[in-house]
Amino acid sequence: MFMVTWSLLNLAHAENLSQPRAIWHCSRNLPEPPSANAMAPQDEFKLSSLDTIGVTLSDLVDVYAGFDVRIGNMPLVGCFMPGQDTMSRHLLESLSLKPHVLQKLSAQSAIVLGQLVPVTDEEHMQICLSKYFPSFGYLSSEVISEKFAPCF
Repeated sequence: MFMVTWSLLNLAHAENLSQPRAIWHCSRNLPEPPSANAMAPQDEFKLSSLDTIGVTLSDLVDVYAGFDVRIGNMPLVGCFMPGQDTMSRHLLESLSLKPHVLQKLSAQSAIVLGQLVPVTDEEHMQICLSKYFPSFGYLSSEVISEKFAPCF
């Protein structure tokens, strides 16, 4: 019995390792103009050296489900790969979303289309993340740029 359980655990672990890893990326906050009361950078405490927009997993799910989510007064844009690649499929399914439903949503509504931007590959995902603010998407590896960075 122990050997069967051990074998199943090893198989599940190996299968989990074979899944493509996705890393959520979000827009970086726009720099604020300095004020007269601003602290010197060395005196400022930050939780992270990379300041990304404040989004939650619920925000991501809501945008992918077709709801209007705003940060400040701007619509949050979700970049996604509508193909059947394994990374996208597993990532969207982990959020209880179906990739084919997401494709239909993005094609049906002008409002949703404005907040869901389909891309063809990771290069275009980076272009989408750079072009839209505020936005989020996913990549197979950690990428840090002037416009976006990992956020979860």
